[in-house]
Amino acid sequence: MAHRTAPATTLSDGEAFAPEQATDDRAAASAAAEVRERAVIASGAVGLRSDDVTGSRDEVRDLLDQLDGQLAEEESRTAADGALQSVRMVLRVPSGSFDTAMAGLAEVGDVVQQTRSTEDVTTQVIDTQVRIRAQRRSIARIETLLDRAETLGQVVRVESELTRRQADLDSLLGQQEWLSDQTSLATIHLTLRAHDDLEKTEDEVDEAGFVAGLRAGWDALTDAAVATSTVVGALLPWAVLVAVLGVPLALVLRRRRPAPTAASAASAE
Repeated sequence: MAHRTAPATTLSDGEAFAPEQATDDRAAASAAAEVRERAVIASGAVGLRSDDVTGSRDEVRDLLDQLDGQLAEEESRTAADGALQSVRMVLRVPSGSFDTAMAGLAEVGDVVQQTRSTEDVTTQVIDTQVRIRAQRRSIARIETLLDRAETLGQVVRVESELTRRQADLDSLLGQQEWLSDQTSLATIHLTLRAHDDLEKTEDEVDEAGFVAGLRAGWDALTDAAVATSTVVGALLPWAVLVAVLGVPLALVLRRRRPAPTAASAASAE
């Protein structure tokens, strides 16, 4: 029984680097079967008020430890006496514990603001997996073509295509890593402030509004006075010059004016 042998593939200058559609379809089906659960990116924001900011911050850290979460960022502000006035924290908790974390944070202090959002990225996760597998197979085919390259032109062309596809694969791997991080850990932005911090802020805003208006009016008055003084200062030398030259000239002209004759006087009468 004769066995049919597949035709040998030769590398020519006009050979195309195209992916195999049938293999890509099988990869898509395989990737969809692997993603059995929906991939969701969860995020939230919580604003709290507390009489004891330091104690509330410690409670938040204890909650993170219980949920196997992470503290990604923290920024604190202290008052003049050194007491902790406010804290801003970025929390990362497992996506399955997102609701538990939001409920636990609401018990740490008085809730001022609480928002949450979710984004389903299951399709994006599957698509990224399919493209990564297809890209890896494509790179393998290009490497095979590189081994069969005979001329310098063929080597340069295949290596250029190989570099481009490797860069595309690196970009896809970066997207996959980001999706994995965002879907496995939910992000919560927490703002924790003291109760008296709100009152001080409102007083400072009122004072700032009045003082700012008073300062703006005073600055406008000062600018007008400076402008007027500048104009007067610029005209003063000319006024002095006119006074010095104009008065003697007027006296001279007045003396040289002819006296009225008798006929002129009679005509005037």
